[in-house]
Amino acid sequence: MLYLIYGLITKCLIVHFRRFANLFYDLRFLRIYVSDFIIQYINKNKEGIVYIAWGNFAINKLKNINEEKNLLLKSGHPSPLSVRFFLGCKHFSKTNDYLKEHGKNEIKWN
Repeated sequence: MLYLIYGLITKCLIVHFRRFANLFYDLRFLRIYVSDFIIQYINKNKEGIVYIAWGNFAINKLKNINEEKNLLLKSGHPSPLSVRFFLGCKHFSKTNDYLKEHGKNEIKWN
């Protein structure tokens, strides 16, 4: 009897987990498409924007940025596995330098 109850509980959890996983999967792709649309819109309609891409996923997402009108800074992700590609990139100071050159307010990063 105990085994049967355990089996039913496990089955219910698996079914609910799969439903949640599918919902999460759908929401994740919706978020990806919305972010792509926003990036394309900003790239097409705005100038003097600083895009900062940390890691291959972000770099690939921003591959169509017009670098003649905007600044695109790329480096490795600041995670422990790829921090060696991130350290020394000076993205914060480069961002402020670019903003200053284009007559915009600098960002206080602290």
